[in-house]
Amino acid sequence: MNLLDKNKSLGALVIGLFLFISCEENGSFGLNGDDVAPVEFSSIDIGVTSSVVLLDSIRSSSVGALLVGQYDNATFGSLEARGYSRLNLNRGSIFQIASEAVLDSVQLNLTFNYVYDTSAMARNWGLEMFSLARPVTDTIHITRDNTVISTRLLSAGDLQVTKLDSTYVLPMDEAWGADLFERLKTEDATVVDQEAFESFFRGVGFVARSGVSPNILGIEMSENSNITMYYREPSSSGEIDRALTHTLNFHTVPSFYGLNLDRAGTPTEGVQVFETEYLPASGKRFVQAGAGIVTKINISDFQNFLTDDPRIINLAEVTIGPVDQLDDNIPPPESMFLVITDDRNTLIKDQGNFRAIQRDGDNQIGNTNPVSLVYDAETRTYTGSITSYIQSYFTGRFQRDELMIYPSNMATGLSGVSFDPEDIKLRIIFSELQ
Repeated sequence: MNLLDKNKSLGALVIGLFLFISCEENGSFGLNGDDVAPVEFSSIDIGVTSSVVLLDSIRSSSVGALLVGQYDNATFGSLEARGYSRLNLNRGSIFQIASEAVLDSVQLNLTFNYVYDTSAMARNWGLEMFSLARPVTDTIHITRDNTVISTRLLSAGDLQVTKLDSTYVLPMDEAWGADLFERLKTEDATVVDQEAFESFFRGVGFVARSGVSPNILGIEMSENSNITMYYREPSSSGEIDRALTHTLNFHTVPSFYGLNLDRAGTPTEGVQVFETEYLPASGKRFVQAGAGIVTKINISDFQNFLTDDPRIINLAEVTIGPVDQLDDNIPPPESMFLVITDDRNTLIKDQGNFRAIQRDGDNQIGNTNPVSLVYDAETRTYTGSITSYIQSYFTGRFQRDELMIYPSNMATGLSGVSFDPEDIKLRIIFSELQ
C-alpha cells in the first residue's frame, strides 16, 4: 500500500496552486469566491517494477554514423565495431578527363561525430580501410549484420581526434588511386556508371588499427567524409597546371556497421536471449546503446490511484538515479526515452516510428515527439515530466503500463548505465477539493 505524503508547507501550496490553476479548464476561480472549497496538495510515489531486456534488430544502416573501433568495458564486455559502405563514384559530376592529365594524390577524408571514451580523444587512435570481398546489400541492416572484408588495404593511419567538427586526412593507396584515375581517363567500362563501378568495386570496410589506444569512434556519414582525387590538366597556356579535384562519397550510398560483443565475466553476461526479461544476479538494472540492452518498467501500480473522486494530476515526474559511476571517461547517454512495449518485449512500430510516451502538451497517441529523460551530470540523475501521459491515463483516454527505458543514441553510440531498481521513481503531485 502506498502512503500519501501530505505536503502542507506554504511553498508547496503555492506551487501546487499554480499547477492546479494551469491544469484546470478556464472558469471562475478566485481565493475570495464564495464557492471555492479548500484545496489540498499531496504527493505519492507510484510503485515501479523492472527487469532487463535485450532487444533485437537495432538498426545500424542510414543512421548518420559508422561505428568503428574496439574497447573492453568491465560492465558491458568486449565491444568491437566495424563499418561498411559502398562508394559513390559520382560519375555524372566529372567530365572527360584529358589524356594528358596527371594524378597528384588521393586522400581519405573523415569527420567523426561520436567518441566512446571521451578522455582518449587526443590519444593515439587509428583505423584501416580495406576493400570489400562482398558488396553492401541495399537493405535495412542491424547491428548483428556483417560482410566480408578483403585483404586489400586501401588506407591506414594513426589519428589524434581532438574535435568532432574537424576533418582528418589519411593517404590512400597510390596504386589503387592510379588505377581508378586511369580507368576514368580512358572511360573504361568498369566506371561508365555507378552500377558498373559497384560491380567492379564492392565498397570499403573500416576496422580499428591494432597497437593503438582502444576506443570506438563514429565516422560521420556526411559530405565531409569522402575520398578525394587531386589531379592536373592542361590549362589555356598549354602547361599541365590546371588543378582539379573529384570527390567520391559515402553518404549517398548504403552503409552500415556491425557489432561483435562478448559479455563473459561481466555483470551483463547472462543477458543473451532476445525479448526475454532478466533479473540480473547483481540486482542492478542496465541500459546500453547499440547493443540493445534496455530496462523494462511496469507502472500498473498506478491503477490503485485511480478514483472517481475529484482529483487533479498537477505533476508526474520520472527520475532514474543516481546512476552508478561506471567509468569517468565514458559519459552516459545524454537522454533516454520511455518506449511503449508489452508482454512480448518488442517495440511497437507506428508509421516508421516507435510508440513512446509523448512530451507534455502533445497528443499522447502520437509518435513524433517522445519525452526525454535528460541526464544531469552533477546529480547523475535522469529526469523528465510525463504529466500529460499520466493525466491521460487517469482519465482513461490512453493507458499503457509496460515501458522501456531506451537511450536516445541507441543506433549511434555504445554508452550505457547501471542503477538500482529502487532508484527508478514515478512521483505524482495531485490536488483534491476538501
